[in-house]
Amino acid sequence: MSVVWVGLTGVTIAVLGLVTWQSRETLLVALRTARYGRLAWTFVAYTASIGAIAVGWHLVMRHLGGERRFAVNAKIYVSTLAARRLPGTLWYIAGRAVLYRRLGTPVRLCSIASGIEVILSIVSGLMVGAPALLSRAEASPFQVAIGVVIELAGLCLLHPKVLRWLLARSGHFVEPGELTVLRVGSWIVAYVAMWISGGLMAYSVVSALYPVSLSAMPLTVSLWSLTGVISYLAFLLPSNLGLSEITLSLLLSRIFPLPITVTAAILIRVLTTAVDIVWSSLLLYEMKRHPDLFQPG
Repeated sequence: MSVVWVGLTGVTIAVLGLVTWQSRETLLVALRTARYGRLAWTFVAYTASIGAIAVGWHLVMRHLGGERRFAVNAKIYVSTLAARRLPGTLWYIAGRAVLYRRLGTPVRLCSIASGIEVILSIVSGLMVGAPALLSRAEASPFQVAIGVVIELAGLCLLHPKVLRWLLARSGHFVEPGELTVLRVGSWIVAYVAMWISGGLMAYSVVSALYPVSLSAMPLTVSLWSLTGVISYLAFLLPSNLGLSEITLSLLLSRIFPLPITVTAAILIRVLTTAVDIVWSSLLLYEMKRHPDLFQPG
């Protein structure tokens, strides 16, 4: 197991190095004039985003009848973060499944939770991104309608009765008391917090490169969330430098100069990948030091 994860971490670092090297001229120009105090907040905000989504993942696993210990769920989730930076979308999901299998948790349950995570990310992302979508002068009624349909469909899928029915169809039965509207609502709150924290990270990066007023913060957070939703809707695309960066650059160019948004998008990719690697490495090391983590609780 450790050999596999060392290999995956090595490949992820190589991907980060490649992205940095390909964008080196843009990054060097930006870093010469960047306000590093603002960049430091990137780590804080993005770490808060990771913490929020780890809480959300724990609640999903717990309420589905899986692992109930927060420390275990959070460590497994965060330790696989770096794997999502690898080419191909499903590496980090497979990594979670492998680790949960050591606890005796069925792979099917982990897969179901991962599917729910995608729905939660889209639903919560549209909630945070709604102001940006509705404030777009060029947004057509069709685009707004598509967003509303996706949001309503996601909320319907997250309704406890629908979830229990879908879970039963897949052979996983959950007690009615485990899945309630209040508990599903707590999932959504955690994922909303994830998007807001991530948006604050994006604002910190842009403000480090360009004079930005605080009044631009809410719209930046909202645009960041819309970018994430678009990326999730294109879930089967490889997670390489491409769709997310282009989308973020174009959306942010509504309020900032395009050269700044392009640079910010590249810098965000480099910084977030680096933070993912740091936290994944720390948690993998922690789990290696304490193999008793995988004793059923």
